[in-house]
Amino acid sequence: MPPLSDPHMTSRSFLLELPTELRLAIYDFALSDPDNITITSAPVAGDDPTAPDYIPRNEIPGLPANHVPVVRSCYDASLLSITNPISVDKPQERGSNGHSGLPHPTSFALLQTSRQINAEVAEHIRFRAPKNANSGLSLYTSYPYGLLVLKALYPSLLRQARSVHICGYYTLKPRESTSSITSSGSSTSSTASASTSMSSSSDSGSTQSSSTDSSMSAADSFRINMQGRRPRVRLPTPPPRPVQHQPHPAATTVLARSAIASLIRTLLPPAPTPGSNNPIPLPMFKNLELRVYYPDECAYAQVWSDDNSPVIDTLRNTCGGLIDMEVWRGRRGCGVCVKVRPNPGSRVVSTVWRRFEDAGGVGTRAKEGVWVLGEDWGKGDAVQVGS
Repeated sequence: MPPLSDPHMTSRSFLLELPTELRLAIYDFALSDPDNITITSAPVAGDDPTAPDYIPRNEIPGLPANHVPVVRSCYDASLLSITNPISVDKPQERGSNGHSGLPHPTSFALLQTSRQINAEVAEHIRFRAPKNANSGLSLYTSYPYGLLVLKALYPSLLRQARSVHICGYYTLKPRESTSSITSSGSSTSSTASASTSMSSSSDSGSTQSSSTDSSMSAADSFRINMQGRRPRVRLPTPPPRPVQHQPHPAATTVLARSAIASLIRTLLPPAPTPGSNNPIPLPMFKNLELRVYYPDECAYAQVWSDDNSPVIDTLRNTCGGLIDMEVWRGRRGCGVCVKVRPNPGSRVVSTVWRRFEDAGGVGTRAKEGVWVLGEDWGKGDAVQVGS
């Protein structure tokens, strides 16, 4: 009998001693557990990146100097909010479970165990049928910073993902116009002239009334004075002011385009043809969802004309798939939801248009800003087209 210090005794694997059928059953149960990972970045509270001696918090291209990657081994909607962005107090808070280590979903952890388990699990994933629609890894990331973090630190997670969900906002190019200044100046002058004429007429009216009050009775004078007064009207509470979405840096927008292209080419590669080097489609991937809010009154016309638009990049890099689109329009902006399911043989696009609920109104339609993380966010494999 070998001694207890023998390395062969310590490296013994009881899992590999089981029959292959039992090991595959264990893998199947392990892969059926749902895994959710949220990836984004957040600025460090109190940091001033404009200081001359400031040291950047990260080395990721395109990520602001005062941002740190934030990764959670669960779905955390607060990390993806565009109306109430988060900030971290300490850089040590980044990463999964309070540290900066790589999150290990079930499939990724099994593939990293050993060469034999890697070969068995990889082959089992290709031919297994999921027990439920929610089994597997789901990635939730923000646009554009979460995409940059995903590409730089965790690109291997894409090959194990069942679904990928991206949300954020895109600010359009600023446009300078003098028409608003001219119209505001003319409206100010007209308002001033109107107020001057009203004040002169009121002065003349008060002079005439003072000369005639002496010949009127007290009852007639009280009745005339009450007719000139306006009744008090309770005005409704004004709607809350819209959130001012700060534009992303130009370098971030350019690198986000490359991140989207790389992500889509990994999840939805072109159909393999004889003699081509196209990668094999991922067996576990089922759904890609992109939700982008464009905070501009004239956003709808520029969503499709701006080359840096994430929606345009998604459609441009999707060679094949079933594409379902929802376009939401409102007074303060426009929202576009794109869901893509694998279909290497062809590309089918369906679109439906909807209206945002007015600010402060009552209704069942989606509200601007809140729509990004709505009730149907991250649910289902396709958008239900129709009313």
